[in-house]
Amino acid sequence: MLTALALTGIGLIIVGIVSVIDLILTLVCQYGNDRDQERLTNSNGGCITISGAVTSSIASLLYAYDVMIDAERADLVAVGLPAIDLADPSQGYAVDSTLAVTLPVTTTIANKIPEPRNRPLILPYLWFFSRDTLRSTTFNYSLTTPISETLSAERGEMRTAWAEPTIDDTFAGKSLYATSTVTNVGIDGGLTFDQPGINHKFDVHMNLAYALPAFECWLMPIPLPPGYVPVCRKDAITGDSSNPLDAFYYDILPNSLDGFMTVTERQTNQFALAWDANFAPLADADGDGLISTANGGLDVDDSSWDSDGDGLSDAFEIEQRAAGRAYNPSQCDTDGDGLTDAQEAYFGTNPGRADTDNDGLLDSEEVWHQVYDTSTCQPTDEWRGGWEITINDATPFTIRVTSDPLRADSDGDGISDLAEKQLAENSD
Repeated sequence: MLTALALTGIGLIIVGIVSVIDLILTLVCQYGNDRDQERLTNSNGGCITISGAVTSSIASLLYAYDVMIDAERADLVAVGLPAIDLADPSQGYAVDSTLAVTLPVTTTIANKIPEPRNRPLILPYLWFFSRDTLRSTTFNYSLTTPISETLSAERGEMRTAWAEPTIDDTFAGKSLYATSTVTNVGIDGGLTFDQPGINHKFDVHMNLAYALPAFECWLMPIPLPPGYVPVCRKDAITGDSSNPLDAFYYDILPNSLDGFMTVTERQTNQFALAWDANFAPLADADGDGLISTANGGLDVDDSSWDSDGDGLSDAFEIEQRAAGRAYNPSQCDTDGDGLTDAQEAYFGTNPGRADTDNDGLLDSEEVWHQVYDTSTCQPTDEWRGGWEITINDATPFTIRVTSDPLRADSDGDGISDLAEKQLAENSD
């Protein structure tokens, strides 16, 4: 416009004056005080000039483009409270469980009143703002974890999902409409609990794609008065976005009691539950009643309530030792007589003396007992103890007898148990 004006003599003078004024305005806008800069800056952050204003005015008379949906409505997209349910409630919040998450999203759309600058061109085409055009709006949603996804949308993908449009406003005698729909958005496959832990975090993203009806108009010259006519067509404005929701936090348990109770050694003889690295060390990890040495106690092996595997708890053996009985929580057979400490406790013998009654026979020789491998404290299939006596009856037979490991002369006949064993083995 200014270029054409400059082709005339007077026009050239006018253009020169405008250029000088624009230069002054630009300098004040860029280097003036804060108040002047604020007054001379447009909404796009640029400086206001006469030539720019003229260009903008002419452009608005020749061309118009805008969305036909009010995208600034406060209730355009309203997210409700999520519905969260275990796929299998019997499994609880444990590993391998799945959590179904559904988020209700209410979308409300309404025709947008045309902007004043666009009205000269769009007024003849207000019939564009119809119920059918409104229902061509598309909003696609998804929930994803742990990362977002990019969705796409095209107009007309959800015409049947919208409620019947109702009159929401009027403009230039034309009814403008509004409608809404509720979409239940879920996480595909749900939240899967794949590992145990306290405050396990799930990052969830809400993804959106939209296709909104829009119009595009321009002024078309014609050979008849008034020399021009507005021409408009329907178009679509599309886009997408992804936003993180507040993270979901869950305490996820192991799916077995063994998994829950398993401990791991953090430092020497210091144990904690293994299914979460943030668990504090346990003072008594094996539950035997003794505090571990790492925590200032007496338990030298806090991974097992029975360190030597003899069937007696470490606490019991230490208590007995404190009472003067020679139990050792680190040895299966403290006195090496062939009886485990648990067997000694059963028979009432002294676990610290191989021959409790001092009759010359080991405690294990006097009682019938199952033999243990004392290096592993595991039972074998072998049984020992006592000795055999042959009875010379009409029909001779042999029996196995045992003696009392607490008495040197079990039957009180004046002959020691050792002598009776030797006589039985050498009856000739």
